[in-house]
Amino acid sequence: MPQTKLAELYRPFLIVADFPGQLPRAIARTYNQEDAEDQIRFLKRQIVNGAFYIVYDPEPLRLRPD
Repeated sequence: MPQTKLAELYRPFLIVADFPGQLPRAIARTYNQEDAEDQIRFLKRQIVNGAFYIVYDPEPLRLRPD
């Protein structure tokens, strides 16, 4: 995959949902923290019994050209 494609697809902010009796799971990725916070506000209004967190996923590994 070309380097520009990696940069275009990179979404470092991960939204994690934690529901009672289940393991936490990643449900979405966003480009910036503000978008992630907006999505969490929406999710909290729709799903009352869940907890949602934002996790920053560091920069992806860069593949060396062959």
